[in-house]
Amino acid sequence: MGSPGQPAAVRALAPPRSSGVDVRDLIALATDAAHRAWELASGDTDGGLHLTFEQDLARRASHLLGTPELADLAHRAGVSARQLTSWAAAWHQAGPGGLAATLDEPTDPHPEALTEGLEALPNGTANGNRITAGRTQLRLGRDALWYRFDQHFSDWTLTRSPSPDPRDLVD
Repeated sequence: MGSPGQPAAVRALAPPRSSGVDVRDLIALATDAAHRAWELASGDTDGGLHLTFEQDLARRASHLLGTPELADLAHRAGVSARQLTSWAAAWHQAGPGGLAATLDEPTDPHPEALTEGLEALPNGTANGNRITAGRTQLRLGRDALWYRFDQHFSDWTLTRSPSPDPRDLVD
C-alpha cells in the first residue's frame, strides 16, 4: 500500500477567526488523523486509539523532534518543551515501553532481576529498578526489558532501543 498524504481540504479551509483555532493546528490534527486512519485501514496498527494523553502527546512529538513545532506543541499541551522532548525521544526509541520507563517512578523488583544489570554496569549502584554508573543509567521496565538512559545536563534521556539483555546497552 502507499502512504497517506496531507488532507487537501484542510489547506483550502481556514477555521472561523472567532473559533480560536489556528489553521496550523487544524492542519496538524487533520494530518495526524489521516495517518491514524490510514494505519487502521491498512491493518498496520490500531491507530493509537488506546493511548493515554501522555502517550499520544509523545507519539505526536516524536515526529517533531528537532523542529520548532515541538515547542509549539508543548506550549499548547501545557508541558515544558524540555519535558516533551524527553518524552518524544523515549517514544522514538521504544514506543510505549520507553515512555513508561521514562515516566515511572523507581520500582522494587526482585533483587535477582537486577543481577544482570549490575553485572553490565559493574560500578553501578541500584535504586529500585535503576542502576546508575556516572552518566549512564539502566532501567528495568515493567515489561522485563532494559532501557538505557544517558544524563544530559540534569535530565535522564532514553538513548537506545530496549533489550532483554542489559549488556547489549553498554558500550
